[in-house]
Amino acid sequence: MDNMNLSGKIDQTKWSYNSACYILASQLSVESAIRFLSGAVYVSPRVETSQINMLKSAETRWIDPKTKLVRNPGMFAMHLMEAIALQNPKDVAQTVVAVFEKCRNEQGLLGEYWDRKPLPGEKLKLMYTASLLRTCLVVRSKTN
Repeated sequence: MDNMNLSGKIDQTKWSYNSACYILASQLSVESAIRFLSGAVYVSPRVETSQINMLKSAETRWIDPKTKLVRNPGMFAMHLMEAIALQNPKDVAQTVVAVFEKCRNEQGLLGEYWDRKPLPGEKLKLMYTASLLRTCLVVRSKTN
C-alpha cells in the first residue's frame, strides 16, 4: 500500500507495481553490489530464496495461470512485468502475447486493464497501449 491522505488514513488498495518495487529493489541491489565490487560479492541463498518467493507470490497474486492475463491496470502491471523479466523474460513474453491477442479492441488499442478488452464507451488513453509496448521493449532487452 502506498497512499496516505492528509488525515493519515492509509488506502488499503494493493497494486501490482507495489509488488514490483520490492522485487526490483532486491534484484537491483544485488546487481549493483556485484558491479561495484567487480563480481566479488557473495549472494546468500537466503537473499535468492527471498527474491524467488517474492516473484512467485506476485505472479500468483496478479497473473491468471490459465489465461496469462494480468489482473491489474496495465500502467501498473508493466512495472511488475519488468521485475519478472529480470528472472523470467519468457514468462513475461507469454503474458505480453496473451494481452496483445485477447485484450485489444477493434482498433488495436488496450483499455485500462490487462485482463479484458475495453468496455463499450470506456475512455481509452494512449498510456494503456504504450504500457504494453514498453513491456515489449523490456522483454526484448532481457532476451537478447
